[in-house]
Parts: sequence; C-alpha cells; structure tokens
Amino acid sequence: MRWKWRTHLICWEMGLPLTKIGVLWCFVSAANALLSCCSFYSPYWIRGEIFNHTEVYLGLIRRCNYPVMLENQRLDIIMDCGRYANFWAIPSPWWRLAVALAGTSCALALLVFFIIVLCCAVENSVSRISARLVGASQVFGGVIQLAALVCFAMGLNNLEAREACGESAAAFQTGPKCDLFWAFYVASLSSLLALTGLAMAWRACDIEYSYLYRISTKNLLRSTPLCRMSLGAWAAESL
Repeated sequence: MRWKWRTHLICWEMGLPLTKIGVLWCFVSAANALLSCCSFYSPYWIRGEIFNHTEVYLGLIRRCNYPVMLENQRLDIIMDCGRYANFWAIPSPWWRLAVALAGTSCALALLVFFIIVLCCAVENSVSRISARLVGASQVFGGVIQLAALVCFAMGLNNLEAREACGESAAAFQTGPKCDLFWAFYVASLSSLLALTGLAMAWRACDIEYSYLYRISTKNLLRSTPLCRMSLGAWAAESL
C-alpha cells in the first residue's frame, strides 16, 4: 500500500499517466545515462603493469601512469591521468571504433534522459506511442554500447595493451599482467539497463495519445470547415 501510494503521488506530481513500471523506467534511464557517460570518460577499463611493477590503467579516451619519451631520449612514466592527444593517437583501430560507438551510445542515453525530463516538465505530454519510441531508441543505444565493448575487446592486441598486459595479449584475451577493470563492467551494466528500456517503456503509459495531441486535434476539427461537412457536401460545393 505504501509503495502504491508513493507511486501515485509521484505520477500526480509529474502530471504523467505513468504506471509503476513507467516510474521505474524513468529512474533506470537516469542510471543508464549516468553509467554510460562515466564509463566513457573513465580510464579504468584495463588495469595492468609496466616497468618496475607500476600499475597502469587504460580506457577509451584516457589512460593513467603512462610512459613518455623525453627530449633527452630518456623514458619516463607520467604518474597521472590524461587524454590521448587526438582521435588518431588512440593505439588501435578497434579502440577508435569503440570510442565512436560508445560516444554515440552516451549521447543517445543523454538524449533519451532529457526527453523524459522534458516530458516530466510538460504536463500530460507523454503517450503510449511516444514512450515506446523513446524506449526503442534506448535499446538501440544499448546495442551500440555492446558493440563498443566487443570492439574494445577486439583491440587488446595493440602495442599499449601488450605493454600493460604482456606479449600474449590478443583479441578477446587479456595477458597475464592485466585484467578488465571496473569501468568495463560499468559499461556492460549500462548496456544491459538500456536493453530493458523498450520492455519497460511498453508498459510505462496507460493512454494512447498525449493530452497535447488530443487538444491540437480538437482545435483542428473546430477550425477547419472541411472537417465539419460531409464528404458529399464538400464534393458538391467543389463542383
């Protein structure tokens, strides 16, 4: 009873005809956007070791504790996190593809979340059809995120990954010195949350058309003379 009362209170305050599943879908969409963006920016996809057992971390667009060549041709380790200089500095074509896919998925997750927030701000603006379209977009973003994970695993045979993981590192195989770290699993969780979007959006709303659509249709019928006359009368008048 308490959960039912709280659910109806939230729906009343938001002005949306949401079911309990619809309220859950809103929070899942927010979590999906947050996890997707955090995993995209985080450098903690792989944890490995380089010289003198120094821990290094590799991500899609950032890395931590990486070696650099100084002007005097001496190799030094930067004990900090930083981005790659540009897109083409990413060490593997598969990782570059993973960046493009994960970035698209992150942008789509944010877009879906902002659409839901906008629907919450405009009273009675969501309908069964619009909720399902948003849910389908969310699932598409989840599929793209899964593709990014696959591409990242395919690129584990690049030079930087072999330095951190060992020479035996290959596609879909981490070497003896490294393992997949928490950001990779956060991205996996984000994709799973996105894949549930359509199932929840399918039962998120009770009405077929939004209130704004019904009002605009009603005004159109009132303002258009052709809509008030029969087809035969319109044809006779046209002749």
